[in-house]
Amino acid sequence: MEEATKVLGRYHGDGDESHPIVLLQLKEMQNQIRQDASDKKGWDYSELVNTHSARRRLICVLGMACFGQLSGNSVTSYYLPVMLENAGITAQGTKLMLNGIYPVICFFAAILGARMTDTVGRRPLLLYSILFCSGCFAIICGTSKLAQHDIDNKSAANTTIAFIYLFGIIFSFGWT
Repeated sequence: MEEATKVLGRYHGDGDESHPIVLLQLKEMQNQIRQDASDKKGWDYSELVNTHSARRRLICVLGMACFGQLSGNSVTSYYLPVMLENAGITAQGTKLMLNGIYPVICFFAAILGARMTDTVGRRPLLLYSILFCSGCFAIICGTSKLAQHDIDNKSAANTTIAFIYLFGIIFSFGWT
């Protein structure tokens, strides 16, 4: 406490340890330490489950984390180059362009989705995006299966790529 008073007096009180600013800052520091007691205890997770609303928030956060990872977003983004080759797109420049456009489009969709959160509401935005993502993912699964069985079926492969982009846009709009 004495050392803090000397430092505050030197830098904030023009050398006067009894300056009102110095005394105010000391009181603020003492109150903060008393409230948080951050210097006396380790991590306390009990506040995550103490109240009903805290438990609900914890469930929401865990649900968002799990469903965000299990949504299929990583599958569509990681395997895009393979799906492009299955669609017959073998030119490196075209594959690079399509791989480069995907995150940019998703970025703008995420910005628009963040802007629309206040207008539409969080819950409807998440629920409708889940529904549309599920539909897109079902179409991706079906058309990629068709494209894999019949290599000459370019329309199925191109439909797969189109719905991968649509899935990414909807996911970014609703979740990101």
